[in-house]
Amino acid sequence: MFYHEDEIYFGTNGRWISQGVYQTGKYYGIPEGIIFSLPCIINHKGETEIITDLKLNDFQKEKIKITTESLLFERKSVEKYLKI
Repeated sequence: MFYHEDEIYFGTNGRWISQGVYQTGKYYGIPEGIIFSLPCIINHKGETEIITDLKLNDFQKEKIKITTESLLFERKSVEKYLKI
């Protein structure tokens, strides 16, 4: 955890990291409203920049689809407790 906090403060110097990002529906077909880990860099100002131009193969697309379905199922399972 400390290492990640260090990256947020100092940036990643162009190196990619994986970071949970609230989805707006703009990236890799992931729907709005869930937190999903995406490849990012953090600039020297501490701002996250999502890597958006990856060319995904069918295997990767399928894994994103499976993970998305799992996250949506989990959200649906707890909605009644969160008063969403």
